[in-house]
Amino acid sequence: MVAVFNKLFSFLGWGLIIGFSIYFFLDNVAIYLYGYRSKNFGDSFFNNQVWVVSHLIGGTIALFLGPLQFWKSIRTRYVQFHRTSGKIYIIGAIITGLSALRLSVVSSCLPCRVSLFILAVLVLITTVAAWF
Repeated sequence: MVAVFNKLFSFLGWGLIIGFSIYFFLDNVAIYLYGYRSKNFGDSFFNNQVWVVSHLIGGTIALFLGPLQFWKSIRTRYVQFHRTSGKIYIIGAIITGLSALRLSVVSSCLPCRVSLFILAVLVLITTVAAWF
């Protein structure tokens, strides 16, 4: 009975994580991929928009590949896929962290600057720690 409860709890937990990830992507990322440009990020692509796009692409990679790294059946049955997706995740997380550092400097919201900087540093540190 405990094993059934654990499997159900695990299934519901992963369902919530994946569901919230898809919701977050559709609500916060997809709008930028369809051409929305905020004046806060500059008027040219190379001003600040390249950093926003880098952050969105790297974050999307990390958002969808990250949970797969913790899925036990994928880790044990598909070792090569796990390793390859982990390397792609690390690239996405590093891109996200570096672009978040840049965005934390130019954000017009002071509390957002602090929180984005702290999160960027933590993402970079934990990603490097995961590699080694």
